[in-house]
Amino acid sequence: MKINKIIKEHPMWTYMLSERETRRVADLLENSIDFEKSIIYLRKKYNIPVNGYPFDLKKHPIEWIMFDTIDEFFEESSRITEEVLNLPSYWMGGISYFAFYDVLITPERMPIWVKAIKQKGDHSHSLHIVLQERMSKAEVHKWIDEIWNDIEENMQSIPTAKKHKMLRSEIAKRIVDMKDKQDMKFRQIADKLQEDYQDSDFYDVLNENNIKTLYHRWKTKINE
Repeated sequence: MKINKIIKEHPMWTYMLSERETRRVADLLENSIDFEKSIIYLRKKYNIPVNGYPFDLKKHPIEWIMFDTIDEFFEESSRITEEVLNLPSYWMGGISYFAFYDVLITPERMPIWVKAIKQKGDHSHSLHIVLQERMSKAEVHKWIDEIWNDIEENMQSIPTAKKHKMLRSEIAKRIVDMKDKQDMKFRQIADKLQEDYQDSDFYDVLNENNIKTLYHRWKTKINE
């Protein structure tokens, strides 16, 4: 199925693929039987003309023409994009608009996004950072910097971590006592504390190296 026209989305959007990048995918889609079958299927099911509507948003607004079925149409386009065409989810708009208007719109590439999810049986939320395509560590860091404002906004709905200041002091005192008075080795101290605090948030950090650090910091503090 031929893709004759690519429409460049408004340049105000930061993450839009270029026409050149979009064309690369278009070339692959043109040779895909699954793509052709999917477009024919969508047009037939949702009473769209065989060659789509003319691309005129004022004369043929998709929101009005598909008033009763637009949500279902977009949901099915999303399923086809990911499950049939094996494209990232952000291509859904391009696929659905091609089915409707016979033009391919440069998609908004969002390979990483954040979502606050409410915990079952709880009023709190957790924040999920979702990767939609394979990226290097440097690319992940770059994208997190790009969407940091969105991350901060979503973090408003998740609880603040407990500081456990008193518990840290209590553990530090125990470490000094076990080392200086009981003549225990740091490995033995770590094993003992992990046993005593196995249900605590501190369990994972009670390793030998951290035990040594806490010991020396507390010794410095009490000798000041």
